Amino acid sequence: MPKVVQEAATLPELRDVTSDLLSSGLERSSPSTATPPPASHPAATIDDTLYDAFAQRQISTIFTQLNQYRVILEVRPQDQQDPSALQRLTSSR
Repeated sequence: MPKVVQEAATLPELRDVTSDLLSSGLERSSPSTATPPPASHPAATIDDTLYDAFAQRQISTIFTQLNQYRVILEVRPQDQQDPSALQRLTSSR
């Protein structure tokens, strides 16, 4: 992506070329396909647990006389920094 942005920036037709690529994120190689996931954890449960932890799942809305506040479920910020935090995730489903 940096090469594409760099090349696009040289074109006179384009100005202020940028990218929203976040290169400082955590990376993990793809899991081995030789070992299937345990049958006790269906793919949907794994998907839901990861979404609950790292996405912005709205779980409730608090209504007041003047405003409404959305309650968002997430893991603690310190558990979002290290891939080893995945071992501590459990499903409540």
